[in-house]
Amino acid sequence: MDLRIRAILLYPRDHSKPPRRIEFKLDQVNVLTGESQTGKSALLAIVDYCLGSGKCAIPVGKIREKTEWFGVLFQMKKSQLFLARKEPGTRSQTSDMCMREDETVDTDTYPAKTANVDAVTNRLNQLAGLPTLEMEPDRESPGFAGRPSFRDMAAFTFQPQHIIANPYTVFFKADTYEHQEKLKYVFPFVLGAVDNDHLALKRELSDLEKELERKTRELDARRRALDTWAAQIRAFYSQGRELGLLSKAPDPQEGWRLEDYLKHLRTIRMDRTEEPAARLDTGATARAAKELSALREEEDLVARGIGEHRMRLTRLEELASSSGQLETTIGFQQERLRPAEWFREKVSTDAMCPICGHQNGKAVEQVARLVSIAQEIDRTSAQMGNAKQVLTKEIADTKKRLLELERSVEVVRAQRKELEGKTERTRAHRQQTTELFRFLGRLEQALENVQAAHQFGELSESIRALQDKVTQIRSRIDPGAERKRLEDAQRRVTALIARYLPTLDVESPDDPVFLDLKNLTLKISSKGGREDFLWEIGSGANWMGYHVATLLALQEHFISLGSSPVPTFLMVDQPSQVYFPEGWPGDPGAPQAADAVSQAEHSDDIQGVHKFFETVSAAVKRMSGRLQIIVIDHADQITWKGLQGINRVGRWRDGDALIPKDW
Repeated sequence: MDLRIRAILLYPRDHSKPPRRIEFKLDQVNVLTGESQTGKSALLAIVDYCLGSGKCAIPVGKIREKTEWFGVLFQMKKSQLFLARKEPGTRSQTSDMCMREDETVDTDTYPAKTANVDAVTNRLNQLAGLPTLEMEPDRESPGFAGRPSFRDMAAFTFQPQHIIANPYTVFFKADTYEHQEKLKYVFPFVLGAVDNDHLALKRELSDLEKELERKTRELDARRRALDTWAAQIRAFYSQGRELGLLSKAPDPQEGWRLEDYLKHLRTIRMDRTEEPAARLDTGATARAAKELSALREEEDLVARGIGEHRMRLTRLEELASSSGQLETTIGFQQERLRPAEWFREKVSTDAMCPICGHQNGKAVEQVARLVSIAQEIDRTSAQMGNAKQVLTKEIADTKKRLLELERSVEVVRAQRKELEGKTERTRAHRQQTTELFRFLGRLEQALENVQAAHQFGELSESIRALQDKVTQIRSRIDPGAERKRLEDAQRRVTALIARYLPTLDVESPDDPVFLDLKNLTLKISSKGGREDFLWEIGSGANWMGYHVATLLALQEHFISLGSSPVPTFLMVDQPSQVYFPEGWPGDPGAPQAADAVSQAEHSDDIQGVHKFFETVSAAVKRMSGRLQIIVIDHADQITWKGLQGINRVGRWRDGDALIPKDW
């Protein structure tokens, strides 16, 4: 993202005073040097605040007391973006912002609220080309894997004083768990291993998989319902035969499918309309009623007999099945105990143990016990054989009697039907046929339900189509290729880090270094082959050097991608602190005399800072001026003496500071 800082502006509460404006060059290393407590470090916090930070980190005191609005003028490729944010007062932040975007923005006009933080962040997301999709769309709650934000890009553009030489944290705000975890998910995207099209495919895949899961569950539910109805249909088939509605239907076969039952049940006529009335002889109704009553009693008696014999048959068949299982179990036990007789023959009562020399009387007792058990099992097996024959005969007799009863009920029903006649519509007749009509109603509803549950051909076709789409998209996403792209990007950045290290004041610049994305730090391999994390290496100069090399390498990689959401500026605060922790020599309160700088021009500390400026100026040149670097430091011009491409923005000493004296 071609976004660089043209100016930082402070608008005073006293509107009669002009704004404070600090200008920067876009294609150079901009250095602002000065004493402590002049407001230098506030510049980084101002830029971060105007880019929508969640908290105002601008130091309280004179800066916030005198300033009403903080603003930053950004330069893009063909236009400018002005962002200003109001001083929050007693609050930690305010969402009141001013946003202006034009080919050239007038910054002299006093800011007024035109937007809020959310609107500014959304616009920055658009300008950066950030996706509107989550990094991991298949999660129910994306959390840290949610959509990347422009705010996440701050990790690569700011190196405040507490980060630049921090052995435990390389990236801005990665010293907090929330930002650290979010950065781990964002890294593959900013490194170019994942792009918007890839995220769109992952989102489409997630949506398709959810739809596929939903439809699969629906299909399974229909099939389970169909299985339930299939059991009921088999019961209806038996009831229909008992009621005489399926007189020509065959006995159900073991291999029958649901369709076989349905084929016969659908032949039952559901609409049984009343037949026209006929004249009856005097007393015929009474006689018919008496005969019908006798037939119903006989029918009920036979029906009860059928029920009893059916229950008896069921229990006999269950007993036969259990007997068969028991017989099998006994057979297994017989096989296991068959060697017992052989052992009894081989073990003598006076046998001696070859190890201890004692007689083997205990073995004889145990073998005899096993032989006794085997004989008992043999007797049980013989009894089981007899019982099986009895059960078989009893089952056959029960079936025969059940068949006789079923024939009897058919005869009784035929007689009753003949007596009822075509015109009989008495109450007794209605009661007798209640069961029949109820059965027909339940059957009709069951057939409709089966038909509805059975119609999942279209659903199955939809599932097959979804499965084809899922397979196609998975082949396009290819997690293996994604991992390879990420590893290639890591290797490229690692190689760039190694290229920058030799010109920095690092103790062992030739030791192999590796960017560890899992821990968001660096691994350095020693000559002995040991790998050390950054925090395991001593010296603030080493930590600062590795930080700078990493950020420069990443920025060069981002620029090489052609399209990156990371802004093309880098703000570094107090890199010289590792050499001059108590202030720049000559500043008030510094431990050295005012002329100490000129005396120490060739000191190791001055040379260390000089190497830093040499490296960053060479980096800007290497990237053809597409990267803007802003350095805020105590160090004075002596540390970059003789270097090209360095612009001194200001020298805040002798009373000069961020807040003008006349404010």
